Amino acid sequence: MPPLSAPLRGVVIGCGFFSRIQMEAWNRLRDLVTITACCDADAERAAQFARDFEIPKSYSDAAMMLDAQKPQFVDIVTRPDTHRPLAETAAARGIHVLCQKPFAPTLEESEALVAACDQANVRLMVNENWRWQAWYREIHRLLAEDALGAPRKVTWIHSHNDGFDHNFYRAQPYFADMPRFLVYETLVHYLDTARFLFGEPTSLRCHTRRQNPRIKGEDRADIRLYFPSALEVWIRGTRCGDVYENGAAMGRCQIDGSRGTLVMMGDGSLYLNSERTPFTPPLEGYRGDSCLATQKHFALSLLQSTPFESNGPDYLKSFRLMELCYQSAATCSTLSV
Repeated sequence: MPPLSAPLRGVVIGCGFFSRIQMEAWNRLRDLVTITACCDADAERAAQFARDFEIPKSYSDAAMMLDAQKPQFVDIVTRPDTHRPLAETAAARGIHVLCQKPFAPTLEESEALVAACDQANVRLMVNENWRWQAWYREIHRLLAEDALGAPRKVTWIHSHNDGFDHNFYRAQPYFADMPRFLVYETLVHYLDTARFLFGEPTSLRCHTRRQNPRIKGEDRADIRLYFPSALEVWIRGTRCGDVYENGAAMGRCQIDGSRGTLVMMGDGSLYLNSERTPFTPPLEGYRGDSCLATQKHFALSLLQSTPFESNGPDYLKSFRLMELCYQSAATCSTLSV
């Protein structure tokens, strides 16, 4: 494909809750990207989205939009079961793809999505924004500088209280109907971020349960990842908010190393050996301005022909860890990766 130049021409598919968060980030990247159209199965919602964000055109048919607009990339922000057909529709037209996570309902479908983009010679990035949260980029830097020695144990607590009151999951109500929920939709963020920070685990163990009887999937989980260096990462997650961290980081993290301890608080602030570090969590944007950072990385990588961090083959590794979590929970066993 010929080299691309700024601003890139992009379109958005899906005009729901999270699309609005991502569109706010696109509007802050107007020197790199111009969003020329949006699409949603609900035509009125698409039209309102276009009005709200001053997007020139709206559509209710994705293929029609792609054919009419001929964009250089598409941002897919829809339910996971729609990702593969939408990505394949774009790939068949030579359009680069930024796709929301979770990737697809199954590993097989996710692998097929990656293969379709590869065969069409279009670039694919998964919009995995968690690793782009500013505090995790800073933790990555501190680990690279050996600030606390060799990591020995990591404890992550993800606590959110949107899953048990009478309006549970009101922002994304389809969550209640997902047969696999917390690990698939939420804790996969931590599996991916663990890989970003610590490398590839060699085995894992997972336990899941459902606390809210009105949903189909699990809303609590404990995951243990084991690494060749003897590092153990423990991820504890809930959407039922027995301990709610009302902060952008949605939880806490403690990393115990051979020479020190690093603690991330719920607001993203960092403490090394009980002393607050100079790092200041950003207040603008979504959760450490992670959407802006993710989308900027996508745009710059397209323009500079450099690799995506969360390309298709790489993200399949996180997806496979997620699949193994469910297998471990079903068999009550520790599984090799």
